[in-house]
Amino acid sequence: MNINNKLIICTQDTDRILASAVFKNPFWILNNAAQQADEISMRLAAAARDIFAHIRQRLTTALEAVLRIEPHRLLGQKNLALNELGNASNAAIKNVFIKNKLQLTAMENRLATLNPKSVLNRGYSITTNKKTGKLVSNAEDVKAGDLIITELAKKELIESKVTGK
Repeated sequence: MNINNKLIICTQDTDRILASAVFKNPFWILNNAAQQADEISMRLAAAARDIFAHIRQRLTTALEAVLRIEPHRLLGQKNLALNELGNASNAAIKNVFIKNKLQLTAMENRLATLNPKSVLNRGYSITTNKKTGKLVSNAEDVKAGDLIITELAKKELIESKVTGK
């Protein structure tokens, strides 16, 4: 194909493009888009009105149902029941606390009587070998020259040296 033919084809294409609606009215695309946006906006507004009307109706129906069940009367009944449960639970907790306190006191008393150091207040003592820390319960537990610690009441300590058996 020669250059003249190509030039003729290009000229025809250019004439066809210039004859199109866009070049005759360049704002046509913008006007068309604006019109579509307006239509969408109107449809959205209508849909929103419909949704809000439906929600308003549902809320009205729900409010009527709530008013029919007399919530103030139900709340009063539930408050009374709740107060009764609260009083009963407080009494039960108090009883458990008192029972546990009595048991704890009894255990403390039993423990105090079993405490080996409680005999110290009655005039007895506890003697240990200073070097080994073992309890001296008979003469065979020490030998001459050993140091011993004697514990008396009120945590008083006496250090002694075994000089003989």
